[in-house]
Amino acid sequence: IATGASVLSVTDTAATLLGGYMMVFGTGHLRIDLMAGLVATVIAAVATHPLDTIKTRKQMGSKPIDGKGVRGLYSGLLFSLFKKLPEASIYIAMYHGLRQTLLDRAMHDTHILYSVFIKCMLASSLAGALVSSVIKVPFEIINRQLQVGTVANAGAAFRKLFTGPRPWLVLLTSWFGVLLRDVPKSALQFGAVYSLEIFFQAAMNSVGITPFFQRLFCAAIAGALAAWLTTPLDMISNRIMTQLQGRLADIMAHDGIVYVFDENGNARRRDSPYRQALMGMHQEIVRRGGWKGYFRGALLRTATYVPGSCIFYAVFETLVHFWRHLYG
Repeated sequence: IATGASVLSVTDTAATLLGGYMMVFGTGHLRIDLMAGLVATVIAAVATHPLDTIKTRKQMGSKPIDGKGVRGLYSGLLFSLFKKLPEASIYIAMYHGLRQTLLDRAMHDTHILYSVFIKCMLASSLAGALVSSVIKVPFEIINRQLQVGTVANAGAAFRKLFTGPRPWLVLLTSWFGVLLRDVPKSALQFGAVYSLEIFFQAAMNSVGITPFFQRLFCAAIAGALAAWLTTPLDMISNRIMTQLQGRLADIMAHDGIVYVFDENGNARRRDSPYRQALMGMHQEIVRRGGWKGYFRGALLRTATYVPGSCIFYAVFETLVHFWRHLYG
């Protein structure tokens, strides 16, 4: 197992892949992996947060630059870090333990290494997403609302979330939305980088590309691919976190339940406020851009992943080598 390599998804679920790469390239020392991973998470998050803000605003139909100018692009950064750091810690600890278990099994039967490795990676990605999402979802809701500008400050965002209509329903729906986005992205990202390394390794070795840059290239490409393909899921989760509660409030301010009419104008049934709010978000996306509207912000989301992945990997690899030399 080679030394240290990971990649960060700074926009959404960075730590999912962080944990995955710890198993493939981790040092085997939890303290070093944890310190390097958390420092790299902070640096990559700060560097790419403005791109993430512009992407989120574009998806929501807002102006990329608001009245606060460049300073406004860092809105929600603190809450982005609040959700990423515990998430990263959970993933690193979980994958570190699983990595050691797999290596112990492989010592007795090398033929099971790859099949067991892949199955456990995907299973633990789901388990890690479930555990970390409980921590990250409230902070991500606050972060997204501050980025879009639907609230003036964090205090207002907390009050809106917990005193608005059906707060627990909003939290639960946001939780499902985050899992719907993060689990497929994690599986795509890990599978892509693992396949790219196998596919291109011989070619890159033949032209003298070092392992460091091989992993850097594969991590960037895999992150970009996973980011682009899961943009519709990102659009859905962001709409839920920034608009669901507001739509519920507007609907319930009237009578809360509306009739659904067929093409002849006859009332067939009545919709709940919850279903009506979700359908309203879908209709707005399609009305503005057709079904392609679900890919709004795809290039920005991809452009965020590539530098985020490279920054994270470079920082992580540098710190791992430094601390391994320092601690022996």
